[in-house]
Amino acid sequence: MSENNVAYLVTSGCYSDYAVDSVFLDKEKAYLYAQLHQMRVESYDIRDNMKIIPGLKIKVIYRKETGKTKGEYFDFQILRAQLDNYTRNETEFRNYPNIQKTFSRLEIVRYIPFSVTFTEEDEKHINDKYMKVCYDIMAYCQERVSAGYSDKQINGFLESKFERGKIE
Repeated sequence: MSENNVAYLVTSGCYSDYAVDSVFLDKEKAYLYAQLHQMRVESYDIRDNMKIIPGLKIKVIYRKETGKTKGEYFDFQILRAQLDNYTRNETEFRNYPNIQKTFSRLEIVRYIPFSVTFTEEDEKHINDKYMKVCYDIMAYCQERVSAGYSDKQINGFLESKFERGKIE
């Protein structure tokens, strides 16, 4: 990255007495100022050219128990996020067989573009949609488990299906 895309912060202190004393675009001036005042220089990339895309990170953990103890559990997290090249959708299935019960766990993470304003109605719609997605994926996974596939194979199937647009 060129020198023009970096800001140099001259700082002092640490933790509760940390302070930014001055900001420079010129590296030499920043280091000279810091040396004169016995401070340090931190450099940060300037992100003015970066496109900011608001979105949501949706993380759902769905647990299903079969056998003597039956039940299911959902944990939804909806967080504001910035969508960029590093956001990655994930789907992971794990099956934990036991003599007493079988415990299956599905975790999905989805990044979706969304406006800055986010209402309770939007949240309810997202919860309903991804609850159905979890039911569908879990049924698919459990069908594969009963056919003798391993967790690793099932996760490979899920990744392939997601890439082809066959699952949400």
